[in-house]
Amino acid sequence: MDGNGRMSRLLVSLVLTRAKLLPLLIRVEDKLRYFNALRVADGGDILDLASFIAGMQIQSKLFLLAEKVRTLYVDGYTEANSNDTRVHVRRQHRHT
Repeated sequence: MDGNGRMSRLLVSLVLTRAKLLPLLIRVEDKLRYFNALRVADGGDILDLASFIAGMQIQSKLFLLAEKVRTLYVDGYTEANSNDTRVHVRRQHRHT
């Protein structure tokens, strides 16, 4: 392996992050679409590749947003409930 693909993805990620976007992450299930978009781009039409990269940006942002929501609402809800329980337990100890 010569590593040209890895270097290309690294350079694309560098350009994306400098533009305040996320690095290019290609999931295994998206590799075929990525390779097809690259093949078309090699022929001079970069629209499929640009569309693929934009789609990966959207997927990554949605994933991060879902993780943030899960952290805020699921973990936060659990933490809030445990805090409520501690307050309730402390109140019981005061009365005894």
